[in-house]
Amino acid sequence: MDLLEIQLASAFFITYAKDRVRREAAHKEKVIPLYRHKKLAASQKGLQVLCLLSASWGVFVLPVHAQSLPLDEIIVTATKRAENLQDVPISITVFTQEKLETLRPEGLEDLGKHVSNMWLPGSTEAGQSQISIRGISAGISKSSGRSVGVYIDGVYVNADTALDVDLDNIAFVEVLKGPQGTLFGRDTIGGAINITTQAPGNTSSAHVLAELGNQGHKRLALRADLPLVKDVLALRISAQKLDRDGYILNAFNGEKAGAVDHFSASGQAYYTPSDRFDAQLVYQYQSRDDRPNTMGEAITSIGSDTIPYTINVDQTEIQTQKQHRISLNTNTHFDNGFTLSTVSGFSDVEDFYIQDGDRLPIPITIARFDSMSREFSQEVRLTSPEYDRFNYLVGAYYLNTEWDYSPTFPLMGEAFLEQVFFIPPAFQPADELDGQRVIADVESFAIFTHVNVKLSDKLSAFGGLRYTQDTKIIDYSIFGEVFALFTLTALNEVSRVKDTPLSWTFGTRYAVTDTVNSYASVSRGYRSASIKDDFISQADIDAGTGFFTQPEYLTNYEIGVKTLLFGGKIRANASAFYMDYTDIQVAVSREPFLFLRSLTNAAEAHIQGFELEVEGQITPELRISTAFGYVKTRYDVFEPSPGVDLSGTGFGIAPDWTLSATVDYVRPLAGGGSWSVHADYTDRRAPDDFAPQTHPLSFVGDYAVSNLSTGYAAKNGKWKAKIWVNNVFDVNKPSVNFLWGSGLGPLIENETVRYEPPRTYGLTLAYMLGGS
Repeated sequence: MDLLEIQLASAFFITYAKDRVRREAAHKEKVIPLYRHKKLAASQKGLQVLCLLSASWGVFVLPVHAQSLPLDEIIVTATKRAENLQDVPISITVFTQEKLETLRPEGLEDLGKHVSNMWLPGSTEAGQSQISIRGISAGISKSSGRSVGVYIDGVYVNADTALDVDLDNIAFVEVLKGPQGTLFGRDTIGGAINITTQAPGNTSSAHVLAELGNQGHKRLALRADLPLVKDVLALRISAQKLDRDGYILNAFNGEKAGAVDHFSASGQAYYTPSDRFDAQLVYQYQSRDDRPNTMGEAITSIGSDTIPYTINVDQTEIQTQKQHRISLNTNTHFDNGFTLSTVSGFSDVEDFYIQDGDRLPIPITIARFDSMSREFSQEVRLTSPEYDRFNYLVGAYYLNTEWDYSPTFPLMGEAFLEQVFFIPPAFQPADELDGQRVIADVESFAIFTHVNVKLSDKLSAFGGLRYTQDTKIIDYSIFGEVFALFTLTALNEVSRVKDTPLSWTFGTRYAVTDTVNSYASVSRGYRSASIKDDFISQADIDAGTGFFTQPEYLTNYEIGVKTLLFGGKIRANASAFYMDYTDIQVAVSREPFLFLRSLTNAAEAHIQGFELEVEGQITPELRISTAFGYVKTRYDVFEPSPGVDLSGTGFGIAPDWTLSATVDYVRPLAGGGSWSVHADYTDRRAPDDFAPQTHPLSFVGDYAVSNLSTGYAAKNGKWKAKIWVNNVFDVNKPSVNFLWGSGLGPLIENETVRYEPPRTYGLTLAYMLGGS
């Protein structure tokens, strides 16, 4: 029966891959003009790789029983307890330290390509990242919450510009799908990403990594473990520097955009004076001085073209950032088996960003963004021991966030008025600085509990409840003579909202056999209320509509099965979900200027889909894994404006099909070393029924990318060498598209695209001194 199941899965993936090739060939001229110049052959090659990867399941399944070793057990902390991945009733993708080293992700954007039903397209306007899980993506304003919470050592990362964190010195990453509000709190209706840093070792060691590649790629990483008091106090210090030249040619001045200049450093202290207490203090610093191209490459404005990796703008765009993060985790173990845990966190993020807002080689408008985000959080949990029939935990959480966001437009005066509105300088109003300022103070308090009850040897039940009190205060200002032409006269408004939502979950787990576990659950999460904090007019305030939203709620119905086949040599986990989505927050654009939007709540919607992740140790040398996801979003009832009915259409900015596959082959060599080969393929497919009225600024492109690497590791892993190639087939298809300046006339209005980065290749050398 196991063999038949795997052969059927292989046939399914091969059929899917062939169908994608056929559909691309049939429809390559269908979608929009910018796709016409893309390399269909590259996508076909990548899908052929997928066919080979999928077919290999059937080829190697017969030798599984005799030759391969069981997969390692994976321990996760998704339920705030250390549990086996196979026992946790949540759809989870886990990246261990070994997987992170193999995949070489620079941040969550790279890692997200290997997660079913997850999409992170990278920074957009002002360097803000958007994470989507199961079709639910970013909020509609800066004051609204995200749908996916990111946590580092249990501490919530609040700033949108700080989400694509450096993944050096990480022990593991857990991606939890579906509402996680009971244990992780606010704004996690899509899921949560739980990142755990690597603790210091108990022996002295040093690790050096150097990397060189094309496009001026240079990376140097240093790490040292220093045990100060044996088995009591250990330190770890680490630092990393990453530089890469730009790859997008600016025809205006010959410069290249897309350059990266990142630096990060961290220090950790791990204190274990006894088996009853432990504490981990972590300080992290991260900075960047990039030359980005987050607005994309214009393809419809004057002087633009459809050639990938080219722009024509008069302003050099820059983004600088500094992050400081401190976390303190403590655990106190009592004689009665209870554990008191505390998680304290503080962060400070400062951003500066300059953007060419018109995407033209003439000075019309330049956007300058200054922002600051500062937050403090505190969580306290009391966890019970494992009783015969039940266990539980209770906790409390506090969060205070302050942020200051100031977008200004220094050149939005004479040139803009003359070239866009055709107003001669003599008839223009006195020039003033145009801009906005948003100061926010968000305070959140919550209490929560979670219980597991063993009903029989095979059946157990679980449930949890979280009560939250959210308060948001927004101090908004707008100013400038050009804005006044859009009825955006100077004003200052202070707004306040308060909500007290409930999040909950309950379900059952059933052990079908010792190696097959199933679960069914219902969970409810929420996204906190939004206040309009961009281009507010006096009419918005007077009307009292389109200015605030209510919280939105999502109820997730999920079933899943987690299996170990062939004596633990193959792990296959699957889940299916249906989500009722109510009071969805949407920003509806107002004609003729689409950047002027009203906030409202959609009536009803639903989301459904599934995830399948399979990993197998086919032989002692060969490991294969695949991740496959599908999500379908639908408005049930939604009429954003008179005469516009979006009922039955899709929503959200995310792919509907996600697929990834990896092959790792490690062969021992004489003398104790080993030779390895790694190949991976990731594919994202755009929905065909997207509703642009609710998201006029972007939509997803179809794209697939393949990566390869091969390397040698010496005995005991003291030194390693690896040659790698990213984007093997040099695919340059758009990953995301934007529409800027709609309603401002042909000079400003344009469509832009952001392409997958071109092929890169290089060499990595690593050496470890000391250690075990």
